Amino acid sequence: MILAGNYTPSTGESALNSPWNIAVDFDIDMSFSAKEIETMLIDYENEHHTDMNISKIAKEIRFYTSGYPYLVSRICLLIEAKLNRNWTIDGVQEAIKIMLDEDSTLFDDLTKKLEENPELSDLLFDLSVGKIKYSTT
Repeated sequence: MILAGNYTPSTGESALNSPWNIAVDFDIDMSFSAKEIETMLIDYENEHHTDMNISKIAKEIRFYTSGYPYLVSRICLLIEAKLNRNWTIDGVQEAIKIMLDEDSTLFDDLTKKLEENPELSDLLFDLSVGKIKYSTT
């Protein structure tokens, strides 16, 4: 019997699961661009007629999530379910505050990794408070 995640159909080889529950490497960008978030918001707006500024909200969500699908979806769900469809910049930021206060395996694991790696934690702190600059070039 072949267990899910332990067999690579393209090569016919089995692979051991990693600690991240990924059996094999793959180079697919799963993040949403601002335009892709816009597309989802357009569909939502066509159904719910909230008068949101779609482009502005999409860019705000992208800014805070880098397009990470879970975070994008969670922010949208919180705005819908807990913030009375407050599709504004303030609504996005309020959804983020709620999300950060929730119990979440994702954030628990990130916190654990930072606690296990004080140098990484210090680096991220220095980046977040502007002590050091980050450049992608």
